[in-house]
Amino acid sequence: MSAHLTWQHGPGGGGIGSFDIPFALEVAGMPVVVATVRTKPGELETALDVFRSHAPAVHEEDGCLLYAVHAGEDRVVVVENWADGAALDAHSRGAALAGIAAGVGGLLAAPMDVAVLDAVPMGDPGKSTL
Repeated sequence: MSAHLTWQHGPGGGGIGSFDIPFALEVAGMPVVVATVRTKPGELETALDVFRSHAPAVHEEDGCLLYAVHAGEDRVVVVENWADGAALDAHSRGAALAGIAAGVGGLLAAPMDVAVLDAVPMGDPGKSTL
C-alpha cells in the first residue's frame, strides 16, 4: 500500500511533481523513514524554511518518536521514527506532510527519495537501532 502526493510547481517550476510514500503497514515494529530532498542551486535555505514551519506539527502527531531534519550542501535529509505502521500511515495522509510536499515541490532538483526501513540490529544493540 502506498500514498501518492502530487503538487503543482510554481511559475517556471516545471509542471507537476509527485512521489510515492510506502506505508509502514508492510513494516514490522517501529518504522524508520529516511527521506532525501535534493534542492535546486540556491534553494536549500528556502527548503529548510518549509521544514521549519511544519516540523512542530509533525512532532505533535500521534506516534512520532523522531522527526529530525539534516542539511548538506544540496540536500535535506529527514530521519523519522514512528511508533507503528498506523502512526506512519496517519502522517503520510496528514496536513503537515502535504504542506511540506507543496512547499518544496518547486525547489527540487530531483524527485524525492523516501525509504521506509526496518532496523537490522548488529553489534551493540544500544547503538545499532533507533
